[in-house]
Amino acid sequence: MKIRMKILLSIVLVAVFTALTIVIVSVVNTKSIALEAEKKFVGDANSALQYFLEYLKKGVENDVTMVANNIGVRAGLAEFVNTGRRQNLIDAQLYAAKYSNADFFTSTDMKGDVTMRTRSPDRFGDTNADVPSVISALAGKAMVAFETTKSNPMAIRAGVPIVHEGKQVGQVNGGYNMNTDGFVDNMKKLTGADVTVFLGDTRVSTTILNSEGKRDVGTKANESIAKQVLAGNDYMGPTMVLGKKMFAYYAPIRGADGKVMGMTFVGVDVSATEKQISDKITLMIVIVLIFCAIAAFIGIYIANGISKPLNKTVVMLNELNAGRLGMRLNMNRGDEIGEMAKTMDTFANDLQNIMVGTMKQIANGDLSANIPINDPLDEISPALKGTIDALRGLIIEDGGKVLEAAAGKDLSMRMQKEYKGEFARMKENINTLVQNLDDAMSQVSEAVGQVSSASGEISQGAQSLAEGSNTQASSLEEIGASLEEMSSMTKQNADNSNQAKILSNEARNAANDGDEAMKSMAGAIHQIKQSSDNTAKIVKTIDEIAFQTNLLALNAAVEAARAGEAGKGFAVVAEEVRNLAMRSAEAAKNTTEMIEESVKNADGGVKITEEVAKSLGQIVDRVGKVGDLISEIAAASNEQALGIEQVNTAVASMNQVTQQNAANSEESASAAEELSSQAAELQNMVADFTLSGGGSRSAGNRRGLPAPQRKQAALPAPKKAIPARAAKAVKSEQIIPLDDDDFGGF
Repeated sequence: MKIRMKILLSIVLVAVFTALTIVIVSVVNTKSIALEAEKKFVGDANSALQYFLEYLKKGVENDVTMVANNIGVRAGLAEFVNTGRRQNLIDAQLYAAKYSNADFFTSTDMKGDVTMRTRSPDRFGDTNADVPSVISALAGKAMVAFETTKSNPMAIRAGVPIVHEGKQVGQVNGGYNMNTDGFVDNMKKLTGADVTVFLGDTRVSTTILNSEGKRDVGTKANESIAKQVLAGNDYMGPTMVLGKKMFAYYAPIRGADGKVMGMTFVGVDVSATEKQISDKITLMIVIVLIFCAIAAFIGIYIANGISKPLNKTVVMLNELNAGRLGMRLNMNRGDEIGEMAKTMDTFANDLQNIMVGTMKQIANGDLSANIPINDPLDEISPALKGTIDALRGLIIEDGGKVLEAAAGKDLSMRMQKEYKGEFARMKENINTLVQNLDDAMSQVSEAVGQVSSASGEISQGAQSLAEGSNTQASSLEEIGASLEEMSSMTKQNADNSNQAKILSNEARNAANDGDEAMKSMAGAIHQIKQSSDNTAKIVKTIDEIAFQTNLLALNAAVEAARAGEAGKGFAVVAEEVRNLAMRSAEAAKNTTEMIEESVKNADGGVKITEEVAKSLGQIVDRVGKVGDLISEIAAASNEQALGIEQVNTAVASMNQVTQQNAANSEESASAAEELSSQAAELQNMVADFTLSGGGSRSAGNRRGLPAPQRKQAALPAPKKAIPARAAKAVKSEQIIPLDDDDFGGF
């Protein structure tokens, strides 16, 4: 697999994993938030229902007590018990019932036989002696409880004794029917949820409609839930009602004996909420797909930005491997790939200019190249340097000196260094040649004795003069070139160091400004987070106020109901107040969710700004180090200027030496003229040898050679200077101190 595909695949996988993680966390959080909201809603609804049932108990007890204490009712019941006349009892009981909110009132005598029913005044004489509230009231003790009878399957009933003239003559029993549509409809308005009343596990009243649009009365509750609730336990959780998925709260209803006789149900349809969650999940999946597409596009861009330069680098390496050194990458990038490209171009330049250029110089007979070794592990430079040193030793320093000495009529020197291969054979040949010449010249040493004193001085002075002139001329030539190059380099270095110093200061100021701005932004984000936290507290207070307003509206609705026709207008106002409280609670809930999301985003922003501030701090440190390095470069440029002044002084001194050598040459010429006659005799003696100029001279021509003509002594032509010697005058380390930590090896 190519690196481009590896990079693209890695980016896409990371993007997909990140997106899936976000989706999963969002779905889990959304469902968790929805579940908590459903729990809170049905919990509040059940609390409101139970509170209202307790309120109804108190109201029934008060209403029944009011009827039992009515003078007309007490007198009418006593009259019926004593005389059998019912009209006064009927009138009094109906009159008292007008001022009550109870659904019914039934009075009995001390046997429990019915004497008067407000719903059916003409039906009496049957017994209610088996009703618990009647039994307690006939025993002289008032009682209110949930009860079931044949006519009222589920009701809140209260029984109160009726006493006339100090003697109990019966009891009155009244209450609210819970098995009516009106009761559950009012409870639904109160709680905002569907309400059902169960007798045992059977629905006796409900707001839930079946598929035919009728109330689902007479059906059974979920078996497992009913078993749990009828055992005396509450249940809150999901359930299925007529094919609808609902979140419900079941609470047991206990009778007068404390046993569970039924249960209440409040619930909400959660199918709409689940659809909203499903829509959000679908939207998140679409966003994930878009995010993955963007990640793929970015991955392709990044992969191309890496693979293309690498491919170009491979092509250049193949070119280098084939021996073609003309290709360069020329990438102007600030990343690691750009650094690699610069290194590759530098390597190719060094290979072409230093290595190949040096080899060409050697091929042309120029051994003056000086190969620097900047890395102790470098193998190429030492090998090339060793080759040049071997050739330089053979041709110039060792063999060259021997030949140069022989050319100067000094046959005492021999090649001393050790060589291998063809170099060893060349050493042997040179030494043999010099030895033969030495032997031949030894035969004429006696003739040379006559002129040894004069010729020795002349030879020594001429040799010294020749070497000095040669050395000085070479040094002047090399120093002139070095001066020109160093002058250009010093000027360029000074300009570059000044410009770099200015840019470094600007970069340092920009980095400091960025650091300060980032700190200000971090402080602002902290303040935003604190403001969000305070707002969340205020919203919580609004939610509590809305709940209390809802309860007050509920109490107002109950009081309005008790007031009858006179409280209808007040009931409408209470209903509007309750609706407004519910909308306020819903708005507070939504605002809380948005504030929580803002707080999370603010926390993420704080972390990001801290990381960016840390990176800016590192940038400031590195910019400071760059500025220090540029200052060192500027100081080095000043030292170079001082070095150039020293070189100029050396050039002036060498000019004086050259002039002195010219004068010495003229004096040597005069001395040579004085010894001309002796040299002529010596030349006749040497004529017996075969010279490079061709054959030997005849014996008759050995005498009477013409004397040499007087000529102006001329300086020998300067040879090309050897860089190794010129480098000893002024070393680069004396101008700019360098070490391996400042620049990389070749």
